[in-house]
Amino acid sequence: MSMPIAAIVLAAGRSTRMGRCKQLLPLNERPALQLVLNALTEGQVARIAVVLGPQGLEVSSAAEARDTILVTNPDPAGDMASSVLAGLSALDPSYAAILIALADMPLIRPTTIQALIQSYRQAPCAILIPTHMGRSGHPPLFAQSVLRRLRAGETLRDLRNRHKADTRRFPVDDPGILLDMDTSEDYSHLNALLQKRQGR
Repeated sequence: MSMPIAAIVLAAGRSTRMGRCKQLLPLNERPALQLVLNALTEGQVARIAVVLGPQGLEVSSAAEARDTILVTNPDPAGDMASSVLAGLSALDPSYAAILIALADMPLIRPTTIQALIQSYRQAPCAILIPTHMGRSGHPPLFAQSVLRRLRAGETLRDLRNRHKADTRRFPVDDPGILLDMDTSEDYSHLNALLQKRQGR
C-alpha cells in the first residue's frame, strides 16, 4: 500500500544546556541537522518541514541543501507543541502520516525510518512508536488526522495518552532512536559512536 509520509524536524530549540547551537554541531564534518535530514530522505520520507527558532538564519543554511520547507516558530519561547503545529501548517493534508524528528538526534539510521514507514503502510494506526530494548524512542509516527488534534500547550505525550488504544510499538535494532545531544558530554559520546560506526 502506497501512502505518502512526511516529516517535521524540530530545530527551534535554543540549546540552553549545550551552550551552543546543537543543530549545527559537526558530526563527521557535517552539521548534526544534515545527518537527521539525510536519514529521513534516505528513509523514503516524501516531504520534510524544518521548524526553525531564534537561530533560524544559521540553521536554515544547514537545511537548504535539501528540498525542505523552512518554517519559523512564531513563538521563540514556545513549547514543542507550538513547533509541531507550525510545521504541520506548512504540510499538505494529503500526507497520510507524519514523523516527528528531533534535530538533536542525528544517529537514527535511514533503515529505521524506512522500516517505520513500511510498518505503518502495512497496518495503519493512530501512532507508531519505535522502541529499542523495550524503551520508547524517536521519531514517533502520527496519522496526520491524529496529529491535527494536538492542542496548543499540550505535549505529544498528552496526544499519545488520548490515543493509547490505537498506538503500536515497533521494535528496531537501532540505539540511535534513544540518543540525543543535550550536553557537551552527550555530543562527545555521539561523536565517538559515529566514528566507531564508520570504523575510524
